[in-house]
Amino acid sequence: MKSFEKPKRELTSEKLENFLLHGDYPQHAPLYVLINLQLIIGSKGRLTDDYFYEITKPEIIYDLDDYIKRWCDKHHEIPPTELSDSLKTTSGTIKNLVDELKKAIKEKADLKTIYGIAMRFKSEAGIPLEPIEYFEKHGS
Repeated sequence: MKSFEKPKRELTSEKLENFLLHGDYPQHAPLYVLINLQLIIGSKGRLTDDYFYEITKPEIIYDLDDYIKRWCDKHHEIPPTELSDSLKTTSGTIKNLVDELKKAIKEKADLKTIYGIAMRFKSEAGIPLEPIEYFEKHGS
């Protein structure tokens, strides 16, 4: 019996770089947090920090290696065996920021700290994010 499954190809560095900087994964972690922070700010004091921690689940924020594996499975590709130095740096930065963000949420750090970590995805990893005016005005 013949297999109708597509043959797998290696994920190219260009594709990996594209979805690291512009894809849904790296943006998912900070966007998820920023949307929940915006909800708290937009409630004009009706919602509290406790509500942020109630709705923000660190287990929803995936680790980079898991995401790459899931993406490759979905697109019939295999993870690259070699990464360029810039991709190693970018992926390492994203991994560290995801870990730091998950830890801060688990430890219920103050919201300004969490906002600061989320915005570092933009400054340190080059991921396009829109700042939240409230936190920009009140310091992060």
